[in-house]
Amino acid sequence: MSTDNDELDLLRLISVFWRRKFLIIGIALPVIALGIGYALTATPYYRTTAKVLFEPSGSGLRGDLSQATNALRRMESEIQIARSEEITIAVIKDLGLATDSRFDRRGRSLDAIGDGLTGEGVSEEDAIRSLQRIRKQVERLITVTDVTRSTLLNFTAETPYPDLTAALSNSFAQNYIAAQIQSKVNSAFESLRVVNAAVVEAGENLEISQRNLSAYLIDNAQDISYEAGNIDIALLADDYEATKATVSQVVKDRERLNDILAQRQFEALEGEFTVSSSDDILLELQAQVYFDLAAQRKDLLDRRESQGSSTEIENKLASLEEEIAALANERLEQLAAEAAVQQERQSTIKSELEIEIFSADLPAEIASDLFKLQSDATSARDQYTNLVDRADELAVTARTQVADSRIVARATIPGAPAGPKRERIIAIAVGLGLLLGMGLALLADFVWGGLSGSDDLRALLGSRRYAIIPKKAGLDTGTVKTVLMDPFGPFAESLRMLRSEIEKSAADSERGGMSGIDAVPDTLSSPKIICVTSAVPKEGKSTTSIGLAVLSAMSGHKTCLIDFDFRRPSLSSYTGLEPNADLPAYLMEKTDGFMVQNLEVENTNGRLDVVTGAPTGQSFADQALASGRIQSLITELRDEYDMVIIDTAPVLAVAETQAIARYCDATVFCVRENYAARRSIKQAYDSLLSAVYARGHPTIAMTFSRGGRNKYYYAYRSYASNT
Repeated sequence: MSTDNDELDLLRLISVFWRRKFLIIGIALPVIALGIGYALTATPYYRTTAKVLFEPSGSGLRGDLSQATNALRRMESEIQIARSEEITIAVIKDLGLATDSRFDRRGRSLDAIGDGLTGEGVSEEDAIRSLQRIRKQVERLITVTDVTRSTLLNFTAETPYPDLTAALSNSFAQNYIAAQIQSKVNSAFESLRVVNAAVVEAGENLEISQRNLSAYLIDNAQDISYEAGNIDIALLADDYEATKATVSQVVKDRERLNDILAQRQFEALEGEFTVSSSDDILLELQAQVYFDLAAQRKDLLDRRESQGSSTEIENKLASLEEEIAALANERLEQLAAEAAVQQERQSTIKSELEIEIFSADLPAEIASDLFKLQSDATSARDQYTNLVDRADELAVTARTQVADSRIVARATIPGAPAGPKRERIIAIAVGLGLLLGMGLALLADFVWGGLSGSDDLRALLGSRRYAIIPKKAGLDTGTVKTVLMDPFGPFAESLRMLRSEIEKSAADSERGGMSGIDAVPDTLSSPKIICVTSAVPKEGKSTTSIGLAVLSAMSGHKTCLIDFDFRRPSLSSYTGLEPNADLPAYLMEKTDGFMVQNLEVENTNGRLDVVTGAPTGQSFADQALASGRIQSLITELRDEYDMVIIDTAPVLAVAETQAIARYCDATVFCVRENYAARRSIKQAYDSLLSAVYARGHPTIAMTFSRGGRNKYYYAYRSYASNT
């Protein structure tokens, strides 16, 4: 069963595509043309790859399995780093892309400055925007991927220029490795900065601890000497204090002398060269020289005051002052040397004092205090030493960093374009065009398409009773002639089949469930009153009505054909008979009769009477239905004729067709192939079915389009040709 349905669906699809072939072609051809045009005109592009092996410290063949696993997990992060803005900008600067006309469309020469770009006549803001624009361009040209289950990174560039393609791949790989090194260096220097800060702090702590120890020894030397019974400790302490006082005085003398020289206060130098003791021979000689120079300077100053300033006096005065300043500087050097000697003596005395104290037999309290102070100083010294060593190591590390990655394959300049793949593009365009065309064809068929055959009809309406009626040019106006001239042709035979289906449909109805007017006969196997309608105009209902009527007359039946399409009557034009102006008046109870015209059917024993519609097609349906004349007329026609064919208006056009159908024994619903939309056909059929359900399902007459062919047509022609 499923196979049959699949076959039907396939046939339906083929039918839809064939009917909509021009739509498909109209859609597909532009798409295909665009694809071909793009394939032929697209700029060739080149592709090349640089390969980088990521080997973090501790990984590799000798590394731990967990380290290798962590390395694999890091690959996604490394890909993001490799495509970072920092590396991209580094590549732009490395390759000079900021001055490359292929990237700077305005052709301006830009120089790299910091993280932005600037140049002559270019503002910093514009330069930064230009850089960001170039960065986005470059990012679109490079892809970074990892090889599955490995630590291999592929830097693949794709550009229209072979040399640029290789340069981009290699530059990205190189700058990625350089960024790794720089990151490690930055990290090492940051650690060094932290350690150096700790070194400074440790040095301060060491100085404090040593100062505390020294202060305790000096401050408590006399008590310790007494408690230990060692007079040398007290003597050394006195010498230390005396030396300390001497150092302090010498330092003060230097500072005072330095201030005098800075301010050029030569008169104040007199006190600095005053000899207080004859022991310092050098100072005595310097004092003699100073006082001699000072006397000469005073004479010059007196002359300038009495005689006025002159070049000679000013030059001599300047020369004397330089000599005095040189003498004072010699004194500064002497004081500095003296301070150094005294500081050295002070340090020596301090060391001797510490030795004497620590070698003495000290009381427990003093020994405890000294041990604590000495321990603090030792700890501070050890911490300071360790931090200094660590700082030295970090300084060496910062200068010797290596990357965690290395280039294993450099990108080479491609010799041939990687694309575009013209054949593939054209194939895709063809496929896309056809798919788009067929999709729109299916959509159009769903929205506007009609039924394409009996299978389609059954699928939509579920009807068991139908007949296929072929249609050809001129059939509408030549229906009578067609039947008479070819009584056993395809058209006439299809009408006989339709009449048979009408009778079967009536017989299928359950007699017990029927209801209707009194004139309904006991059996419906041979219905007399047949209503013919359609969903919309021009679906062949009038042609079918005339054909059924002529065929009935040819069978020897007294037949009446009546036009109940009140708005657009057409039987008069199809049969060549006069319009019936009396019919509307009769139905509205304005007259007692109407004109019945006879349509001659040659070589028959029957009779065909025709009641045509109003000449103007005036709407009088409401009055006619309200009067009840339609029902009574149908009853009268039933008594007078063997067969009555009623041509009604389309179901979706007017409301009276459903009412008229209730008075009839059978209903024929005409459907034209590929004409009315499916939803319209379904809506009309359902409405009609609800009106005549008690009398059986409508019988469907499916008319094919002009020149159409169908299985019945071929079957009949095959049979006729063998007879």
